[in-house]
Parts: sequence; C-alpha cells; structure tokens
Amino acid sequence: MSVLPFGPMSPATADDSGGDLAPRAFTMTYSPAAGWHKPQLLPPEQFALHPGAAGLHNDQIAREGLRAYRRVDGTVAAFRPWEHARRFRTSARRSSMPALPDDLFVSAVEELVEAEEGSFDETPGSSLYLRSLLFAADLSLGLFPARHYGFVLMARNDHPGTQAHARQQASIDRLDGANLFVVRPTQPRAEVTLLEQEDEALRGVATESVLTLASRLGYIVRQQRVTPDQWRAAHAHSELAGFIETFTCSTIEGVVPIGEGEIGPVTGAIRQALRDIHCGREPGPRGWMYQIPSPEPS
Repeated sequence: MSVLPFGPMSPATADDSGGDLAPRAFTMTYSPAAGWHKPQLLPPEQFALHPGAAGLHNDQIAREGLRAYRRVDGTVAAFRPWEHARRFRTSARRSSMPALPDDLFVSAVEELVEAEEGSFDETPGSSLYLRSLLFAADLSLGLFPARHYGFVLMARNDHPGTQAHARQQASIDRLDGANLFVVRPTQPRAEVTLLEQEDEALRGVATESVLTLASRLGYIVRQQRVTPDQWRAAHAHSELAGFIETFTCSTIEGVVPIGEGEIGPVTGAIRQALRDIHCGREPGPRGWMYQIPSPEPS
C-alpha cells in the first residue's frame, strides 16, 4: 500500500530562526508507472506525515537546502540551483531512491520562488531559504526500498539580518557535522585550508563555493581529510597549530566564525565576497546566480 501523506495540520507562520514560512509549497509524486508527475503548489498546513511512511523507517529520505536572493537591481536569483540539483540527485541515488531530474528540480525552484516573489522583502540581500525533501511514501515498517515517493519544496522568507543574527559565531560543540576551515598566516599570502571530515555528504555547494572564492581572492587554498577526533583537536589546539582564524560555512547560515572575538580579516573577506555575489554587487563566477524568472530572450 502507498499513500502521499497529505492531511490537516495546524498552520504555522514562522520557524525557530525567526523567518516566515511561505504560505505555499511545491509538491510532486513518483510511481513506477507514471514516473515523476502531479506537480502542484499547496498550502503547507495541508501536509501531515503518516507515521507509517516508509522513509521514516528505512532511511529513504534526502534533503537539500539552497537560497534565492533579492539583488540590488530588484531582481531575484537563486544561488547555484543546478549544483544543488546535482547534489540532491546524488543523495537520492545513495539511498536507492529514484533521482529527481535536474531540470525538474530547478523548475520547482523557479515555480515556488515566482509564487512567493510578491512577499519577498525588497531589501538587497534578503533571501528565501528553500528546503527540498524526497521521501519514501509507501506505508511500510519494513526496511526494503519503497516504490512510491514524494517530493516537497518549502520556503522560508528571511528578512535582512535574520541569517546574520541567527548565529554570528559558532560553538565547536554544535558543529560535529560541519566542515572546518582554518587560516594560517603564511607569506606572501594567507593559507585557507579545508579540514574535511570523512563523510562525503558534508561536501556541499557552500563548501565548494568558499574554496573557489578563497582562491579568487588570492589566498593559498588547501584541502585535508581528517577524522572527527583530528577535526576537534585542530580547533582545540588552533593556536598551537598556528591557526589565526577558524570558520565554517553552510547554505542555511553562510560563513560563520568559530569562537569568541571579532571576525578575522580572511573570514570577513570571504563572507563579504559571497554576499556581494548574492546581492549582485559583483558578478561572481559564470552561472552562479540563476535569475528567476529567466530573462526574456532579446
């Protein structure tokens, strides 16, 4: 038996971060006979996840987060949606789920962002945080792969400062699932090193973007695989190791320094460069910002 778990829920307008949840979500379903079908926009309060949904029991769930930003010229653009689509597809296949084609993922982003554009804050740098979810929808307590799946894309409207004020500095105790960047004062240029944990799923679009921007800013960029114990030791003994700055990054929170005190110059430069690209103050690498709706051909 299979079921798409839609049903009544109590409406909610905000999550714990302070952002406003969008009044609509994009949904699509999958079956072996029809493939991906039935795309639609629905109010989130119509959703209720059945406790017997197979994804809750066999770990057939994939998630991916990305953002769309208001730019200085008033337009809206999503940050690297095709890269997020590729990562989402890889996550689905890792869990033996049917991959959502990249063009359908980006189309879902376009449709939801366009639907919410009217309520989008006009201040440059304001953003919509988009969270995609793919889950096994069969009603089953077994551990075998399901046959029917649901896809949901939700949005949260983050007002200016929501992302920056959520956590200006990160605590090492809360970052077990993050990649850590360390900065060494080498000459003639500072060295930015990614201490990458062994879980490849942590290597997200935000991490790749920081590596690219650090190189474009002229820093020496290195990558080093570490175990969780080595990762913690690197932060605990950062001064002994010669690190002058440590920071992490994610789509949901951006570039965030770790520890107390003012943000370091290297961390600040990378964070500002990323924000300038989001806002359209700088063009950034080709294809990073995807305008929604797409410009009309001339």
